[in-house]
This record gives sequence, C-alpha cells and structure tokens, in this order.
Amino acid sequence: MGIQRTALAAVGMALLTMLVGCSQSPARLRKGPAALVHISPVDRAVLARFLPSLAKAHRDKTRLAFLARFKGLSPPVAKFNEQMALQQGRLLRQLQTWAGRHHVNLRYDYPKSVRGAALRVQARVDGHLLLAAGEPKFQRLYLVFMYNDFAWQVALDKSLLRYATDHGLKLYLMNALAINRSSTKQIEKLLGQYHRVSSHP
Repeated sequence: MGIQRTALAAVGMALLTMLVGCSQSPARLRKGPAALVHISPVDRAVLARFLPSLAKAHRDKTRLAFLARFKGLSPPVAKFNEQMALQQGRLLRQLQTWAGRHHVNLRYDYPKSVRGAALRVQARVDGHLLLAAGEPKFQRLYLVFMYNDFAWQVALDKSLLRYATDHGLKLYLMNALAINRSSTKQIEKLLGQYHRVSSHP
C-alpha cells in the first residue's frame, strides 16, 4: 500500500504540468546545429511550433493512464485506459524515432507569455482536481479531460498533415490521426453514461 501511494504521489507531481496545456500550446523548438536540415521551409516553421507539444501530449496521456490504475475505473473505462497507454506510448516512440533521425529536439517549454503562464496555472489546477477526486468523480473528470484533449489532437493532426511533406512525418501524423480519432469516438460512447452529448471533428 505504501509503495502504491509513493507511485501515485510521483505521478501526481507530473500531472501538475499536464492536461489543458499539454497539446493546445505550441512551444518553441530548441535547434541543434543539424536540426531540420533536410526538411522543407514550410515543415520547419510548423514543426518548430508544434512537435514538442505533440510529444508532450503523448507522454502526459501515458502518465494519466498510470494514475488512473490507482484511482479505480469501471471495466469499460479501464479497458480503454490500458489501450490508450499502449497506443500513446507507441506514437511517442514513433515521433521520437523520427525526431532523432532529423536532429529535432522535442523538449517542451510553456510559451513565455501571459497565455503560457495561464496554461501552466490551468494545468496545475487540473492536476490537483484529478489527484483529489474520489473514484466516481475521477472517472468523470478523466473522460471529460481526455475527450477535450483527444478532440484537439484530431484537429491538430489533420491541420499538420496539410503542411507535412516528409514521408516519415506524414506516416506518424496519419497513424496519430487514426488512433486519436478512434479514441475520441470511444470516449464519446463512454461519456454516454453521464448523458453528455458531444461531437468530434
């Protein structure tokens, strides 16, 4: 029991920097000497803003999935949670592999602006809500937060596909779009128990 609480606390601290700000806030890309050399100028400008936030979104979803195992979920939601963790982990590795080959740094930093500060505060609030929530409330928050995040990811994946010319990047984005779109639809069905009507991009 003590080990579980320690793990939960560790993941909880990570949660304080996630969720609302994780995928909706483009970050600046830290470039190395060879960064983005073989990528078109259009790709370069877009990637510099969005790839770090895509990587952070995958990473944060796997962290939330880990926390959810300790919080208690209904069987259908628990099944989705396990699937989400596996899929988002694979997408993160695919993006990291591509980024490594192209010398792209995926480190995420909140924008140094009022918007960036506000996103950081909101992420901290969401993290505290999840940590403090009991089983029924946690599941509802989990589904609502994940629905909003996946819906945004779908919109972002679709938009980035219009700019990407690199084959490896396009393959990653197509995989991400298919998985994130499917996840959005699954969450929408799971939210049906709360009589919530939603739509997805």
